[in-house]
Amino acid sequence: MLEVMEVPLSYKKLRGGTRIQWIGYQLDVGVFEKGISDSKVKWILGWIEKKKQDGGATGRELKSALGRLSFVAGALQHIRPFLGPLFAWASALALGTFSKFPEAVRSILSMVEREVVRKPMSVPRKMPPLAKEMFRVDAKAEKDLVVIGGWEIPEDGGTEEARWFSMQLTRRNAPWAFLKGEPFRNISSLELMAVLMAIIFFGDDPEKFKLRGAMRISGTTDNLGNCYVLQRLLSCKFPLSIVVMELACQLERIGLELDLAWAPRNQNVEADALTNSEFQGFNESKRIKKELEEVKFILLHELMQEAAEMNEELKLAKSSKEAKGDRPEREEPQRKRKGQTRWQDPW
Repeated sequence: MLEVMEVPLSYKKLRGGTRIQWIGYQLDVGVFEKGISDSKVKWILGWIEKKKQDGGATGRELKSALGRLSFVAGALQHIRPFLGPLFAWASALALGTFSKFPEAVRSILSMVEREVVRKPMSVPRKMPPLAKEMFRVDAKAEKDLVVIGGWEIPEDGGTEEARWFSMQLTRRNAPWAFLKGEPFRNISSLELMAVLMAIIFFGDDPEKFKLRGAMRISGTTDNLGNCYVLQRLLSCKFPLSIVVMELACQLERIGLELDLAWAPRNQNVEADALTNSEFQGFNESKRIKKELEEVKFILLHELMQEAAEMNEELKLAKSSKEAKGDRPEREEPQRKRKGQTRWQDPW
């Protein structure tokens, strides 16, 4: 048809078959899958293995690789949260300086490598229409008292037949919650931790969720930050970035999409009561009694300590730069101004 219409064709650019590749993305209409091409997978594996053998990378190499990995995350959404800590580490590196990888960076790169190999292609799923709320959560942080709670909203909307949980976080089972001194400074991470617990506790029946539509979870008080974090599925802040990573892995494992909504405090009184140990109206037999140590995480326990150590290194690097008054390193422009022998910082 194009020949009949006399459309100019470059035959070296034409392909046949059911699989097409475009700038690294791949679409296979034969098996109805989309993802990344084999060549892109090969490049990712080769780069990660080489840098792990080298023990580190220059700032320029890492930032260039992050650009490509961000592109890959457009097709593989569940690896997007893994890039947050990598961006945080890259921000502290000078472009031309070689730096050894912290253990957290090595672990995250290994996880990216594993996920790219495990699932480079996936079947697109039609998103169901937004259903009513599936559960509500809340978090409380006062001095050394940290409690997260939530309840699953049943069909009748009442609390009597609802499954629920109320869990206390301590310096022993969640030391990351106290790293900034006062736990309320980590309130976003704590609230997202409550969302994560709701996914783990209430997401044990995927078919039920699929029948009722996409999950919609109402947050607490006036904190809209977590809604935006989940929309981007990315955070560079510790420990929020690690919680986002675990949440993304849990959602991918169950095969669900999450839409996090916000609810003002006066509409979230039930979840708020659970964080204050006020269990009136809830059935004790429906309570999910588990300590944080008993929960089976995919990577949170493994990565949280390493990420905490990397966070301390980042703080040290940034404070050292501020003390020295260092300016961020900039690329040498290709064209120089007349009379200049080298580029001068306009600052």
